Amino acid sequence: MQYTNFIIPKGGNSQNLDDLNSFLRKHKIISVAKEFFQQDGSWSILVEYLEVDDNPRYLQNGKSGKVDYKQILSEEEFAVFSKLRDWRKKVAGEKNIPPYVIFTDKQMAEIITSKTKSKSDLQKINGIGKEKSDQYGTDVLFILNGKKDEDDEIPF
Repeated sequence: MQYTNFIIPKGGNSQNLDDLNSFLRKHKIISVAKEFFQQDGSWSILVEYLEVDDNPRYLQNGKSGKVDYKQILSEEEFAVFSKLRDWRKKVAGEKNIPPYVIFTDKQMAEIITSKTKSKSDLQKINGIGKEKSDQYGTDVLFILNGKKDEDDEIPF
């Protein structure tokens, strides 16, 4: 995985935005972080990505747009990812909802790689708010760390 940073100045610079959009279209994006700088009114956008030409194995079964997390995550991280995926499938079946409604694969990978230790850490991940962290955080933390967040009961 690689990183690159884009600076979008105050008022937007169409060339900088065009460069960013062009880059996003041409690469397999893993994550994007953005930060606004009050001093000069600019945005800093950090992009984590895979070079498509350098690593075609990110494709799963040859289908474009599917990330093969076994290729991206370390062996240990992928073992935890598999446990989370099995847990998500079980919970989704019990609730009769699609698994991605609980967490997407991308969110689960970020949960693992960001070394999540608490429910508040979960909420730092894009798309995971207080409701999801309250509803699923105890289970996730137990799977990740083998322990629960303060004063939580393990429901299984």
